[in-house]
Amino acid sequence: MRKNILGRGFWPCYRSRWLAPCLLAMLALVLSVRATNAAERLTADTVKAGLRTTTVEEDGYVDRILALVNQGTIPYSMLEGTFQWARRKSHHKFQYFKHAMDLRIARNE
Repeated sequence: MRKNILGRGFWPCYRSRWLAPCLLAMLALVLSVRATNAAERLTADTVKAGLRTTTVEEDGYVDRILALVNQGTIPYSMLEGTFQWARRKSHHKFQYFKHAMDLRIARNE
C-alpha cells in the first residue's frame, strides 16, 4: 500500500468511520436531485418565458408542441433538450427552438 507523509494509507478515509455516513449522504443528495428534476416538468408558461415568445403564433406553437408531448407523440426528453439548447442562445431563442423541434420531429417520424 502506498504511504503518504503522515504514514496513513494513500486513501485515509478507506477505513474511516466516516465512510458509511458520507456515502449515505451522497446517495440522499443524488436521490433528492432526481426527485426535484422529475417534479419540475416544463409547463407552457415556463417554455414561453424561457424562449421569450412575443406573438400569438409563437405561443400557439409552444402549446401545440406541449400537446404532442402530453399525447406521447414526441418524447419529453426531446422537448427538454431542445428547450435547454435554444434557451442558451443569445438572440432569437424561439426561432432556434422552432427550427430545431421541426427538424427533430421530422427525423423522429
